[in-house]
Amino acid sequence: MDEAIMAYIKRRYNLMIGDATSEQIKIDLGSAYSPDGPEKRTMDIKGRDLISGIPKTITINEDESARPCLSRSISSSIRFGRIGEHTPELAADIVDRGIVLAGGARFSEA
Repeated sequence: MDEAIMAYIKRRYNLMIGDATSEQIKIDLGSAYSPDGPEKRTMDIKGRDLISGIPKTITINEDESARPCLSRSISSSIRFGRIGEHTPELAADIVDRGIVLAGGARFSEA
């Protein structure tokens, strides 16, 4: 997931960020769904501008940063629960308990 965040920030903002910044974006802004309410969480991130080569700080919010690039990883986890390649016991556990992603995100499908 960290690599997906780094690639997304590079592609969208022409900003190179490191592993620690990517991890912090995932922790602070990462979520599988948009919470209710008008307020969006924001975060200032620092990196190297790929065009000018100098350090730059930008402000991102959860809708335009973490969620779009995490959706592919989350979707593949959901598809894993639907594919019949696992044991019946594992399928039953997924149905009963859902799936817990690293970082505390929890979701289940009814």
